[in-house]
Amino acid sequence: QFTVTPAQARLMRNVNRRAMRLFADGYRATILEDLTSLVTSPEGNTYRVNPADGSCPCPFQEQHGLPCKHYLGLPKLLQDQA
Repeated sequence: QFTVTPAQARLMRNVNRRAMRLFADGYRATILEDLTSLVTSPEGNTYRVNPADGSCPCPFQEQHGLPCKHYLGLPKLLQDQA
């Protein structure tokens, strides 16, 4: 069983809100041949997101071990770009 602390729940609410704003905030995504996606921030930082396993090399996911905004927001970002 997975237990979420109140602090983790607040953190994930914030991440989910930010994930839904990626396109409006200037992020862009490109689907690559191996079906991963390259998410690019407005500052030019790139993150290779793997939708199959939820991985992303961003500092948030590496620090917290929780899904990041790049992974959570990828489907909406791709839809908003279309």
